Amino acid sequence: MAGVHVSPMALGAMSIGDQWEKFGFGSMTKEDSFKLLDAYVDLGGNFIDTANNYQSESSEMFIGEWAEARGIRDQLFIATKYTHNPKLWDPSVNQKVMWSGNSIKSMHLTIESSLKKLRTSYIDLFYVHYWDFTTSIPELMHALHALVTTRKVLYLGISDTPAWVVTKANQYARCNALTPFCIYQGMWNVMERSFERDIIPMARDEGMALAPWGVLAQGKIRSDAEEEKRRQTGEGGRSVYAGWERTESEKKICRALEEVAKEVGAQSITAVAIAYVMHKTRYVFPVIGGRKVEHLVSNLEALEITLTSEHIKAIESVVPFDLGFPGAIFGDGTFYGSRTLASGHREIWPIAQPILPLIWAARFKIIMQGPPTLRGLESLRKDGDVFLEDLAEKEDIAILVVGPTAAGKSTFINNILRKTKSKQMARVSDGLTSCTDRLVQYRIGLPDDPTTQDQTRRVNVVLVDTPSLDRGSVPEDAFEILRQIAVWLASLHASGLNVGAIVFMYPIYRPGRLTNIDIASFRVFRKLCGSRNFLRIIAVTTKWDKCAKDEGEKREKHIWSEFWKGLYCNEPIQVHRLCDTIESAWAVLRFITTSVAQRPSTDPLTIQKEIVVKGKALMDTEAAQVLASVLSNQDDGKRTYFPPDRVNLQASFLALVYVDVFDY
Repeated sequence: MAGVHVSPMALGAMSIGDQWEKFGFGSMTKEDSFKLLDAYVDLGGNFIDTANNYQSESSEMFIGEWAEARGIRDQLFIATKYTHNPKLWDPSVNQKVMWSGNSIKSMHLTIESSLKKLRTSYIDLFYVHYWDFTTSIPELMHALHALVTTRKVLYLGISDTPAWVVTKANQYARCNALTPFCIYQGMWNVMERSFERDIIPMARDEGMALAPWGVLAQGKIRSDAEEEKRRQTGEGGRSVYAGWERTESEKKICRALEEVAKEVGAQSITAVAIAYVMHKTRYVFPVIGGRKVEHLVSNLEALEITLTSEHIKAIESVVPFDLGFPGAIFGDGTFYGSRTLASGHREIWPIAQPILPLIWAARFKIIMQGPPTLRGLESLRKDGDVFLEDLAEKEDIAILVVGPTAAGKSTFINNILRKTKSKQMARVSDGLTSCTDRLVQYRIGLPDDPTTQDQTRRVNVVLVDTPSLDRGSVPEDAFEILRQIAVWLASLHASGLNVGAIVFMYPIYRPGRLTNIDIASFRVFRKLCGSRNFLRIIAVTTKWDKCAKDEGEKREKHIWSEFWKGLYCNEPIQVHRLCDTIESAWAVLRFITTSVAQRPSTDPLTIQKEIVVKGKALMDTEAAQVLASVLSNQDDGKRTYFPPDRVNLQASFLALVYVDVFDY
């Protein structure tokens, strides 16, 4: 319903301002407010959530002054709200009634005032703060639409309102060519899950985003040790909330969060609590408040955490939640009720899944710094990496040999080495597991030069044996292998050398369908090259001596028609057959060197341009994005990973994900 891009967490601004300390909510000086806002933006955030009444209007005032002073208004996505009375404690206003509720009068007073306080000509997102059960839907939707058409407001949201009202209002808007609500804000956390009964199914059906507040249960998500410390020091919690100590049920939930935190390696249970709501459904953008920069940074750990369905069950099982009628009996759209299933087996049509945290990028600490320079390459290098420039000369033909485990990459190289009577030999596994864990280079000389008729001139070839992307058991292993290959290719280009060919090997005898990692391997190396360099990829089917010829031909035809053909968009990819013999290996190598000589190319591969020329981090490259997309679907075939627009993990994880918030 809208294509705007925002940060995965909104900064809740209810504490920004200096007027509510006396009411027990906590307040901040202007200086401290500016520090928190600066920290949020420096960490990559752009989504700030405030309201006309927060801190008796000083929240909007501070935000407006800060944004103007920093000169970054258009870089921000500012949300504010109306309905609550901003003049409730203003002694200069005697007749306060006009400032409250959902009426046009209240709306007009708020929008004009908020624009002035925020020092802006437009509001990015304007919420109805709560439903007053008085204003009619036609009055509300026509008035809100008028704000959009005059561009005082860009997007509309609604908060703390029954699901039936939101659905009715959006339907009225659609039927009358008005602007509908595209995001819902309401209380939701691991301890209070009423949100899941009607609000989430409504938002899913309406295509709306969700911005839950109270995700940390008003400070009740804490360990037993922390609570005891507060009790001894007398710190307690916010005085506005009666009974700051947790109930026994709340303590059980916190202990479950602690156990999950240990399993996923999280430093805080609050980060797990935030990750919990982000894993439950799609388009969830938690509103995270607070007054301390260190708490903000700590909460960002949620963007590193990936929770499995088992983790979710472990958290929810300690205090069961009753979905209630009718969902518990008849289903809520994500599952069928017993009445429906009584008629026969039914499959649920897959629904869009939550965006996963970028744990793989986080683990690697891939950093992009400054303008496009060689820093993209420098940030990827590690001790032990191999570089062609350390071994080869400019005229050498470099050949990268890739493919899944047991494809015969090392065997192919060894047969070439035997042919040339080399003393080097690649390690070969005696089973189905890979024994190649790093790139290994082998420089050999061919007996003649296919580029000329001069039989006395020798051509040197550098064969590069690569680990398989499926070698490890976790996604990080695949990304480490991709990093090694990316470093090798980027260093090659930076040194003025060219890659002659990328040989992709696939064992023809392998039983069953292509796996996700097989598909990832094909797609990743296609993206490594780019559409202009597809001829540098040479597909080789191997292990023909392991299966009957007719069966192998049948399988080769299937792979070509069902996958390779679609992957390469009908481009004439070259496919060759390889047996585990010296003669077969030599024939393939001579074809490669002849092809390279006939079609020399100095065009850089896509990943070389991305890292060396554009200075991209690995996770920003097309190859890494494809790998992440496939790996994220490896477990259940449903989850979807959306890569970031940019990665800056040195600063924080908040800048990692920019998504289509209201994508319908």
